[in-house]
Amino acid sequence: MTKKISAIILSAGFSTRMGRFKPLLPLGNETVIERVIGLFRKAGVGDVRVVVGHRMEELTPVIERTNTNVVVNPHYSTGMFSSVQAGVNSVPRDSEAFFIHPVDIPMVYPSTVRKIIDRHDAHDGMIIYPCYDGNRGHPPLVPCKFSKAIIRANVSGKLNEVLASFKEDSMDLEVEDPNILFGINHPRDYTAMVSGLDHCSVLTDGQT
Repeated sequence: MTKKISAIILSAGFSTRMGRFKPLLPLGNETVIERVIGLFRKAGVGDVRVVVGHRMEELTPVIERTNTNVVVNPHYSTGMFSSVQAGVNSVPRDSEAFFIHPVDIPMVYPSTVRKIIDRHDAHDGMIIYPCYDGNRGHPPLVPCKFSKAIIRANVSGKLNEVLASFKEDSMDLEVEDPNILFGINHPRDYTAMVSGLDHCSVLTDGQT
């Protein structure tokens, strides 16, 4: 792969609805954050960075053990978009595009990320959204030419609102991966995900 792609993992939130700190929840023989980092590593993304805030003292050592970049968001309490901005602001200048991925969507296939990168190679100026059954999921791949618009946007906004203004520079990519839509928002989601690791093939990816 000749083009440099970065990945920003958003892991600074409070996990309020879940009631437990999502990044450090066990998922198989690893934690949620380790699985998401591994997702991008297996897909061939060399520059992976995790945005931290809440409980960063516990989370940072886990991230550092994987030789992954840590980005501190001192304004994490203002909402997820501040973490998006902190992550985007940290992307190296030699990167061409970056994924943005919430930590609580840990079951995406590495092959899905590779398909997005392949599409980027043919359409390198486009924002690419993975879709399953017509529904957009995570992680979108955003060319770095949109970085300034994200960083300068109102911190109270949302990423999809900022990117919506670039509709003509966006494209959808249908993928055979329902997990792009499957996040851990409530305890029942986590229970289903853990159960699915062993009993539901839709939650695993043999193409690593």
